[in-house]
Amino acid sequence: MTPRNLPPGVAPALVARVPVARVPVATVLAVMVLAVMVLALTSGVAQASPNLVLNGNFSQDSLTPATSYTSFQLGSWSYNSTNYTGTATGWTVAAGSYDYVFTAGTATAFGQYNTLTLASGSAIGTAPGGGNLLGADGDFGSHPITQTISGLNVGAPATVSFWWGAAQQSGASGSTTQYWQVSLGSSTQDTTTYDLSEGSFSGWMQATMTFIPTSTSEVLSFLAVGTGSPPFLLLSGVSVASPEPGTLAVMLTGLAGLGLLSRRHRRSRTGRDATV
Repeated sequence: MTPRNLPPGVAPALVARVPVARVPVATVLAVMVLAVMVLALTSGVAQASPNLVLNGNFSQDSLTPATSYTSFQLGSWSYNSTNYTGTATGWTVAAGSYDYVFTAGTATAFGQYNTLTLASGSAIGTAPGGGNLLGADGDFGSHPITQTISGLNVGAPATVSFWWGAAQQSGASGSTTQYWQVSLGSSTQDTTTYDLSEGSFSGWMQATMTFIPTSTSEVLSFLAVGTGSPPFLLLSGVSVASPEPGTLAVMLTGLAGLGLLSRRHRRSRTGRDATV
């Protein structure tokens, strides 16, 4: 800046004394790489993949022929010489399954043995994610309930999240042990095993599992496993999230860039030390 371009009241001598900071190129590049990574993360949050599960809270359901009950057994079954079919949109149950959909806040459902009531119904209430809930006997008629999940990214972590609880059929005696066996494709994981005292409810628990898909479309499966008289596992708020490939690529590139800068910085320091 020449004296004639100086702002009014600023002396040339003062300008000459102002130090000029020198920022290493490596530092500038590191800041740029971090900025790109932050942008990728925030973009990933703003444009996160939608929940790939259809009807994860079991609220889209129906019973044919219709009755006064809003909670009912899934699959095909009969009671009092009448054939019924209970469905939950998006989900498939095997023949002979003993799975029920319970309307939020309801602990009694209609099925092949007339009505079934869960103990501690008031404690069960509504799942934290809202909507209805699935109740599955972990000992009698235990078959997986499944849904084919599409839109997965091969090799990228897929996160399966859900709310679950351990309960027992009303009027049963004795304690039970219960857990969910969860599969995505050929990989299987279990929740923790819950030891339930007679007639009680575990409270709602959230589980998160990570799977690595080998295909863009794989079967998500939940199998109720338990011992005792009879163990009823509860499920709601099921979701599957798969990150966008572009976000992963940018993050990996950023990490690689930071690693390269770190190596260059170490070599630079080693060279300076050798010349001292």
